[in-house]
Amino acid sequence: ARILIEGVKEPDTRVDKAFVDVTDETELFIKQGGERKPAEFAALKKKQRVEALFKGLVRESYPVQATAAEITILEK
Repeated sequence: ARILIEGVKEPDTRVDKAFVDVTDETELFIKQGGERKPAEFAALKKKQRVEALFKGLVRESYPVQATAAEITILEK
């Protein structure tokens, strides 16, 4: 699957928009009460706050394109 992640570029963020490939090897988590717990792809919804760590090459287009090593759904 492929998702679009958009946000404001902050000091700990390298890009503000990315097309991210989610593969069978991508680890998905949800952060609840300060803990990260495993999650399923179906837990990803529009307008959620997430953070993604990329693996491999990042294609430097705009928006960048990359494959996710992991995605964490953040608490509201």
